[in-house]
Amino acid sequence: MNSRLNIVLFAFAFNGLLSFYSYAQSPQKPYKNAQFTERILESANAWNTAKNNKDYYTQAKYTYRKLISSHGNVEKWISDHQKAVVRIEEKNAAGGFSTSKRNLIFDQTGKMYHAGEEIYCVVPFSDVLKVRDRNYISYCSLVAISADKGETWTFAEVTFMKDEHLDKFFPSFDKNVIRHKPKQGRYEEVPE
Repeated sequence: MNSRLNIVLFAFAFNGLLSFYSYAQSPQKPYKNAQFTERILESANAWNTAKNNKDYYTQAKYTYRKLISSHGNVEKWISDHQKAVVRIEEKNAAGGFSTSKRNLIFDQTGKMYHAGEEIYCVVPFSDVLKVRDRNYISYCSLVAISADKGETWTFAEVTFMKDEHLDKFFPSFDKNVIRHKPKQGRYEEVPE
């Protein structure tokens, strides 16, 4: 009788240990401490300033490493990124959009999550784009990623990223968490 009780107690304890281990290994637990919000928003603004100034080396510094390495190295990413910017500017100019009059507004961060060795969170933003005599405001998101326990943050624009790219760059992340669904954009008259 005593050996059966020991076996049952052992099985019960072992099951509890397995449950705790699987919880501890869960890739998407909210990070309890939001102490990084100010640092994330400062870094997001630095990333945006570099982007607007076409300071590609600084922008690369704040871009998620896996995105950079998918191009081979920083120089190749910069070259590819410059070409993409030219294509976008030409397309937007043909449609009356002015990408040089663009402003991203960051004012909050989402919940923090662990995924492997990284911490990440969604950073929603308003994208204000000058369109002829009006502003077009759209609502998008970045993912902020830290590989050094919140000391530094890098970013990836994910709002319109294809699922296969999300799977490639963020295999441990829940797509429903990192892809902030964009709200309908709106036009706003520019005061004269």
